[in-house]
Amino acid sequence: METLSSKRQTVLYKVYMDLRLGVGLAVLALGFSSGPSAHPVKGMPNDVLISSVLAAGDRVLVGTDRGGMWEVSASTGEAAKVEGLPPLAYVGCLAKARGRVFVGTVRSGNLNPYQSSSEGTWVLVSGEHKLRQIQGLPKEASAIRIAEGDGRVLLGTYSHGLWAVRDGQYQAVRVPGPPDKDPVDHMCAADRRMLLSGSNHGIWGLESGQSHAVKVGDGLKDQQHWEDGLYGTLCFARFGHKTLIGTSCFGLWGLADGAGSASKISGVPKGDVVRCIASDGNRAYIGSEAGFYALDMGAKAAREIKGLPKGNGVVCLGQVGSIVYIGTDTNGLWALDKRTSRIECVSASFRASGFSISGGHAIAWGGGLYELGTASASASPVAGLPAKAYVTGVQWSGGRVFVGTMMGLFEYEPKGND
Repeated sequence: METLSSKRQTVLYKVYMDLRLGVGLAVLALGFSSGPSAHPVKGMPNDVLISSVLAAGDRVLVGTDRGGMWEVSASTGEAAKVEGLPPLAYVGCLAKARGRVFVGTVRSGNLNPYQSSSEGTWVLVSGEHKLRQIQGLPKEASAIRIAEGDGRVLLGTYSHGLWAVRDGQYQAVRVPGPPDKDPVDHMCAADRRMLLSGSNHGIWGLESGQSHAVKVGDGLKDQQHWEDGLYGTLCFARFGHKTLIGTSCFGLWGLADGAGSASKISGVPKGDVVRCIASDGNRAYIGSEAGFYALDMGAKAAREIKGLPKGNGVVCLGQVGSIVYIGTDTNGLWALDKRTSRIECVSASFRASGFSISGGHAIAWGGGLYELGTASASASPVAGLPAKAYVTGVQWSGGRVFVGTMMGLFEYEPKGND
């Protein structure tokens, strides 16, 4: 039996002591807080990092860094192990597609799963409690992005291009187009094609009914360093009849439906890193390493929205009602009221990694967990999490919120937003 090194045992012991302290502080705080409070999910280990959480019918599926995969029953609220994964599988990707749940794994032990070896791609059928492995993929191929497209499930891998699995099958077939050694880690459904992108060789389009993907981002290729791998796509977003493309070196681009070439959208500096895009249908908001921008429908140029601190880097955007929440690198959580165009700081210390919005509720997660106002800008912390339990993801299911952390899985019932 493999044993932990003394160094790792020491690390786990420190995590355990931090967990005990954090839980104690959280329990103490309950007497002083009237807001919602999270509690651990019964049956889940608390010494694992939750890498992914997914609602799937009458259960919530949970991926971990070294504890395999789990399911939480909607009826009992208790967790049970899903069988089938290898002992060292790190669940790096978990997605519903074409009525099944697909699971991409890598070998545990590397903080960057993209640099680790594959432990296979798996599928879970509704009503079953054991995973089946997808055949046909190279042994080293790690599925890092999963999406539906044209009656098939598309599997983007880190180093072996694009693959597809047909309904009811467990065999993957290679889709020619994106080259090997180039990650397919972004996908976006656009009109009659699926847009695909990695970091080195541009943007590809897979048309409905076609078996080959073709290059569609030729306008981007004209830029210097494209072939050197210094340019990559960080995000896609649909906006009207085009797809907005945020890049890591050359600002913001647009690809019209059916077009074979992308065009540069001015206003965002050429060397800027575009990290996130949010759209309300009439206006797109763009967060970058250098600032915060807006692009109106039909406009050819984005305009900067001022009000954030200088040197600010926007890492995530969340939009609910008339409020656009802005998560930054080091300057806390901010909000833009679209009715007044006013920007204000909501929390100076909170570092957001993402937002989750469902119905009349909005949540910011990252270095903690906050419920957000939907009619006016506000942020209220959710109690009950261990003091150092960084939140890795959030999933809504049956009126409850499941919270993945670096110290296990928690859940709570949200209060009504303003």
